[in-house]
Amino acid sequence: TKAVVDSPQKIPNPRGENKNPPKENTIGSLDDLLGEKGNKEKSTPDQPKYFHPCSECGYPGPYDRDWYGDGTQHLAKDYPAFVDDKIHAISKGIVHKYYPAIGGFGGANPSKTGPALVVRHKKPDGTAYFALYGHMSSDLKEGSKVKANQVIGTIRPYYYGNSNIPHLHLGIWDASENFPTSRLGYGSKRSFVNPVPFLEK
Repeated sequence: TKAVVDSPQKIPNPRGENKNPPKENTIGSLDDLLGEKGNKEKSTPDQPKYFHPCSECGYPGPYDRDWYGDGTQHLAKDYPAFVDDKIHAISKGIVHKYYPAIGGFGGANPSKTGPALVVRHKKPDGTAYFALYGHMSSDLKEGSKVKANQVIGTIRPYYYGNSNIPHLHLGIWDASENFPTSRLGYGSKRSFVNPVPFLEK
């Protein structure tokens, strides 16, 4: 696989490739797993449809990188953060997979491993989607229920050379099943979508 080459002034993002991808799990009904069969979200003026994953974390800086914002196929929105900043679930759901050490999620070098959490969330209309929370450690186990706005983990270091540039890598897979097991940070879009307009729906 060829490395993604950025211009000298830019900092590359994780490729998110897993050399030994796990087998895809069979996914049941999200409503059944949540115990909410046939139940749709009730939106109220005081409760947003989606919560910001790190509204109280981070700092303004050059690592606030947009979806495809630098001309590469970057499959997420990056939010600057400090190590140990708390990350919140954007909506309710079930933990699909926790990767304690996946290639490319610990630094710009694809061989540098780091953590990522994948949650199968529920939209207000009852349909399912997945969110990838990258560069974040978590104590949650596969199959754990997650409440909207619940703290689900904390930011870990991300290294570019000798520099630590921590941030949250938020990816949205807008499909109810078939979340991929490789090329999670970069690659063809498949069912990944821009998180910013998605969360503003």
